[in-house]
Amino acid sequence: APVEIPVWDDQAEKPAVAQTPSDLLPVLEYRLDPAAGATLRNGWDPAFDAFLGSGFVYNEAYNEIDAGRIAPGRRAPEWVKDGEDWCLKFDGVNDYVNFPREALPNAAFALSMDVKPELDDKATMVLFRHANWIRGSIALYVVNGELVARWGDRDLKREPTFETGLKVTSGAWNRISASYDYEKFVFSVDGQEKIVPWVGRAWAFKPSVFGGHDKTELAPKNAKLTYFRGLLRSLEIRHGK
Repeated sequence: APVEIPVWDDQAEKPAVAQTPSDLLPVLEYRLDPAAGATLRNGWDPAFDAFLGSGFVYNEAYNEIDAGRIAPGRRAPEWVKDGEDWCLKFDGVNDYVNFPREALPNAAFALSMDVKPELDDKATMVLFRHANWIRGSIALYVVNGELVARWGDRDLKREPTFETGLKVTSGAWNRISASYDYEKFVFSVDGQEKIVPWVGRAWAFKPSVFGGHDKTELAPKNAKLTYFRGLLRSLEIRHGK
């Protein structure tokens, strides 16, 4: 039977009036609500809204000049329900979500998501990337069933790969997070953490993508890259420490 799509309530929640400097730092809790159509509203500021399968504007995460690297097809993930929860279903071919510049800041951040991936042991699955033509900062992958990160540092001599050893389970819900506070990275999968000391700044001011492709030269070594295949149930980006 067809699923009834609700009507979007345009009275989105707004942040409280700032009382301290920390109140000015965005907390972008993206609402997975099909009533918003091809948009993910964040309840903080429309400037940070994300778009399903969008990103064709020059210098955004995708560019029509780059179309040779993007398979033809839908590009936008599909709205589905998993139990009582609305989710986005990605086909692993070319579905993605485009986040505008500075949704993920060029500074300290905390990124978290709930995903149910369908993993391929022979491929490197792209979860999230902060980049367009060149790296902004963080990129997250699943390699051989484990969370792996790449970082673009302002010092171009440093493009490290962080193999966290954290297991990501295929066909099940995984709570995945990555944060950076100028002193260390903290990676987490379902409460298990990997802390990596690191002092540096992001390379560039870029937009972000969930689920999309990445440039081979920026990915983990010898990676056969694939788009994310599976479900996304939640995504949140916090600015600042």
